[in-house]
Formats: sequence, structure tokens, C-alpha cells
Amino acid sequence: MRFNRRICAKEITKAELFTCIERYQNDLLRLRTRLAPNDQYPRATPEESSWPPQYALLHMSWHQCHCDLYRPFLTDYPELGPHAVLNGTSEPDRVLMRDKCLGHAEQIVRVLADFVHHKEEQHLLEHDAAVCTYHAARLVLFGTYNTSRESDFPMGVAMNKAQMCLDVIKRYFSFSAQLESMVSDAMQ
Repeated sequence: MRFNRRICAKEITKAELFTCIERYQNDLLRLRTRLAPNDQYPRATPEESSWPPQYALLHMSWHQCHCDLYRPFLTDYPELGPHAVLNGTSEPDRVLMRDKCLGHAEQIVRVLADFVHHKEEQHLLEHDAAVCTYHAARLVLFGTYNTSRESDFPMGVAMNKAQMCLDVIKRYFSFSAQLESMVSDAMQ
């Protein structure tokens, strides 16, 4: 988020942009490689043990960091104003960053679906999981609806993924007044 704020404030030049992105990508990869083997995703044997909420949130957050890093390259994405430094970015670079963003959003949905499938009944998710879930659903729908390339899956599949995300938010966070706006926004 700090990186995106620096882009908006024009503190990052076009020359620095991809250097910063590469540095953040490397930092995120280093974090992932430092995880113990049984903390890696996907688990080697997911059916042998339940998935604690912290495990799911860790991996959802890791993918969300990537989404946040690449989201400014989604030129038609709601809530993103035009960033002058991005205007000079080549079309192939924008497409690459868009595809990375959407791919990580897909991974968030996958982690969430796996968690729901392997969780124990008493497990609850933290607020950050709802935020990751909400943004992933929006990105999946955006990617299916707004990309000029042939979609990896039809709109119906994207709608099912978004509905699963919404169902998880409503199930785990129906008590949260903070998340009411997310739920109502997602249902529109």
C-alpha cells in the first residue's frame, strides 16, 4: 500500500518503478521460501490435517500483497485513478502485471476454498481474511469481464467463485458492521 501511495504522490519515477516492483517481488519470495515445509501452500497432504485459520490467512495475505503490488496496472479497475508514471508503461508490461494481479487473486480464492474444505468447525477467520476475500472476488470478476484476451474461464465460473467468497464473508463476518458495506457492495 505504501508503494501505491508513492506512485499516486508521484514519488516514484518510471525508471524506479520496475526496480521497486522487482525488490518487493523478491522480498515476498524470500518470505515464502523461509516457511517450514509443512507451512508451504499447497500442503503435500492436505487431507491428513485440518487447516488452521492462520495458515489460510498467511497464504491469502501473501497473495494479496502481490495483488496490491500489481493492481495499479489495471487501468480500468474501479477506484484507481490514472497514475502518470504508469501511462508510459508499455502495453506488454501492463498486460504482464495485470495477469500477475489476477493470477494471485485466483490463488486467494483457491486458498479460501481449500480452507473451507479442510477447516475444523470451531475455526474462525480474522478480519484480514474478509478483506482479502472481498478484493479477490472483485478482481476475479473484473478479470473475467474486462480483459481483452480470451478469459481462462467463463463468467459463470467467475460468478461462482465470487459467490463462494461472498458466502464466506457472510458466514464468518455477519456480525461485523465494518464489513456490511463490503457485503452490500459485493451483492450488487
